[in-house]
Amino acid sequence: MLCVKFQNEGFVVKQAEEYVDYLIIKSALEIEKRSQCVVVVGEDIDLLVITAASTNSQNIFFLKPGRGQGCTNSLEDSIITNLANQEAEIDIRMEEIILEVDLEEEYQKVQVEESDSKQIDINDYD
Repeated sequence: MLCVKFQNEGFVVKQAEEYVDYLIIKSALEIEKRSQCVVVVGEDIDLLVITAASTNSQNIFFLKPGRGQGCTNSLEDSIITNLANQEAEIDIRMEEIILEVDLEEEYQKVQVEESDSKQIDINDYD
């Protein structure tokens, strides 16, 4: 249900059957073939190691959020700042979608409970 909701919002959804870090880097390599640059954002150092072992491309970057001492106003810093802002907006939207799904599930549970209680009431009159 959550995957469908994200797809309806325009997100590309992939489900890892085994090792999620490998899927992330494999996806980044696929995207890199058709774009100028790819930034992999994550806390897990395994992502950096797999990226380094998988390609010698200079168009794939690894960003570990919340690190660093500030900007030097270089082009790279501007790109990273812009990407971080976009990531924050995506994070907020993803949280909203998850909350919507949780609310929909709760609503469905209430509907089922109400339906069950109405059925009991009807059976009481038989």
